[in-house]
Amino acid sequence: RPHWGRGLMREAAGAMVEAYFAYARGAVLTSAALVENPASRRVLEGCGFTWQWRGERPFPARGGPRLCDLFRQDRAAWLARRHGAGCGADVFDGIVRAA
Repeated sequence: RPHWGRGLMREAAGAMVEAYFAYARGAVLTSAALVENPASRRVLEGCGFTWQWRGERPFPARGGPRLCDLFRQDRAAWLARRHGAGCGADVFDGIVRAA
């Protein structure tokens, strides 16, 4: 908890998004956030993900199905955001650097 609220997850998630689209040449990236965890939702939205729907998803580590929000980001949306205010990372010549 001493590291909560310092933007570390947003930076880490941003680096993963960059790696997926820039290096792996991925087409679509999806993620989920538990409804009771608004901080995770803010991280995803800050990284360019858009909300798609709410529903139950399997969460074995949490004891079974849980209500969550599902998010999506495609390559076109990532490219549109790429040179704007990114998700804690900027890309220059294909190299991810922390902002």
